[in-house]
Amino acid sequence: MAASHSPKKSPRRARVIRYDDDWPDEPRRRWWRALLSAPVIAVLAILTTACVGVLVYYYIVFSARIDRLLRGEIFTRSAGIYAAPKQVRTGEPLSVEELVASLKRAGYVERAQRADSSRGRYAINGGAVEIEPSENSVVDGKRVFARLRVQFTRNGKGIAAITDLDNNQRVNRAWLEPEQISSVTGREREKRRIIGFKDLPPHLVKAILVTEDRSFFEHPGINFRGILRALLRRYEADPNSPVARQGGSSITQQLVKNLLLSPERTLRRKLAEAYMSVILETRLSKEEIFALYCNEVYLGQQAGFSINGFGEAAQAYFNKDVTELTLPEAAFLAGLIRSPNRYNPYRDLERATARRNQVLQSMAEAGAITPQEAAQAQATPLKVAPAKGRVDMSDAPYFVDYVQNLLGDILADVSVAQHLRIYTSIDMDLQRAAYAAVTKNLTALDRVLARRKIAPGTVQAALVAINAQTGEIVAMVGGRDYERSQLNRAEAMRQPGSVFKPFVYATALNTAYDPVPRVITAATTFIDEPKTFTFDNQEYSPGNFGDSYTYGPVTLRDALVRSLNVVTVEVANEVTIGRVMNLAAKAGLPKPPRPYLAMALGTNEATPLQIASAYTAFAQNGRRTTPVPPDAARRWWRPPRNVMRS
Repeated sequence: MAASHSPKKSPRRARVIRYDDDWPDEPRRRWWRALLSAPVIAVLAILTTACVGVLVYYYIVFSARIDRLLRGEIFTRSAGIYAAPKQVRTGEPLSVEELVASLKRAGYVERAQRADSSRGRYAINGGAVEIEPSENSVVDGKRVFARLRVQFTRNGKGIAAITDLDNNQRVNRAWLEPEQISSVTGREREKRRIIGFKDLPPHLVKAILVTEDRSFFEHPGINFRGILRALLRRYEADPNSPVARQGGSSITQQLVKNLLLSPERTLRRKLAEAYMSVILETRLSKEEIFALYCNEVYLGQQAGFSINGFGEAAQAYFNKDVTELTLPEAAFLAGLIRSPNRYNPYRDLERATARRNQVLQSMAEAGAITPQEAAQAQATPLKVAPAKGRVDMSDAPYFVDYVQNLLGDILADVSVAQHLRIYTSIDMDLQRAAYAAVTKNLTALDRVLARRKIAPGTVQAALVAINAQTGEIVAMVGGRDYERSQLNRAEAMRQPGSVFKPFVYATALNTAYDPVPRVITAATTFIDEPKTFTFDNQEYSPGNFGDSYTYGPVTLRDALVRSLNVVTVEVANEVTIGRVMNLAAKAGLPKPPRPYLAMALGTNEATPLQIASAYTAFAQNGRRTTPVPPDAARRWWRPPRNVMRS
């Protein structure tokens, strides 16, 4: 049997794939040719040029805005309204504690304390206090306030000697720098105590960084990690939680927004904010930017004023200098940045404490403090300074408003006041005594009026004290509670009442020079009894207080001392009420268009300030002294203009 043979298979040809440059790949070549074609290159060049042009344009625009800001004075450290310098004298009953308290109110710190180099310093050495004035006391190379050593008596209750350390000579008296009574010099009603970076305690710096911008000292102005974290929290957290509304802006961006941009929530503003932040980082150091931020940030409201900056916040919430803040206090203030009104301790102390503890916990987690320090600080009760009454005693707010109203007559541009030191004549020792006197007497009057069913706090009062020789206003209280009422009653028109009577008796004594109808002296007698007077075809029947009469003769002197209404009207009727009102007008009181006999009892309205000024004529032998406006009362030196730089 013949074997069968299968047909032979042809061998399969191997497929070779070439990857060398000569391998034809028309699709790829066409793509590169299209990409590298002249029209596309032209379009890309135009787009690149446009982007660069836009960046350069806005760099020039933003740089100009930033440079204009930095060429001026963003915050002038020493700007504000100041009291009169304080004088110390040998033999004065002043204690060490009182002198140190006065120096602290003027912004002084202990010599060894960490603080800005421009601040005044003091040191207690045994029974003496050594005083080194601040840089603001040096103008044109001349020191206005001397370096002093104040030696106290053995019991520390009086000044034994004063030594001028600049020339090592004993002096009988010396002047101390004035204290700032208000940093408000503009219309925005913002309170701000300017501080430098070195004024900030380290734990306050850490608290701010942990809550606002942990990588502030590393990033170029934009915190990309913070932006990403804020986006994640916005979508993960409860929509009603303040964490959900947390922004990712860096400290530099927040500063740029507050100083140069509007708070509108738009992409355009955010891009401008980011670009300007990068530019600002090339103009200032990190410490300078941080200090500006700490002076600008809003931290709440008090008595109708906004609290701006940590220097003012330390005074407002804890009544202490920012350099003296403890860790719990620093954490609380740092926690206010996110929502000052929500965490207001005067409204909800429990919520404010919880926010402070949250900041302390975050600081511990970030390694800024140890867990033990956080636990100890969290266990510390949050004790803020009492809000009621402090504003009137410490700031002389009615007088500050009076000064603000007069600045328009002194300065051509009121806006420059935020960079000037406005010197006034107010004596803060007398001011505090005046406020205490008004408060004490109004409290006593409230108890009396309560028997008449008049609610406490209804009656108001005002007090003005003027130096009769110079016209300097040394004390001014415009009401019992500035927080409730900002009306300055020291400038409000009111019927002066019996306060006007001395002008009636002064007119009578002037008959010695103009005896019409007769000469009246202090010994001239009048009958104290009910009487009816006819004036301008009308009858007028005044009565004494309480309808009390002696029905006998009283001298002019006794009638004034006892404030007898009927005798006062009789004297005014005899010398004519027209002459009385003319004399009062010469003393600076408003002159009525037509006088009436009732005006002898003070029915013609005047302000307490006008009355106080008119009374200076009695102390100055008939020469009235006009109240001295701010900046003219004490020309101790020219107001320095210093840019706030740490």
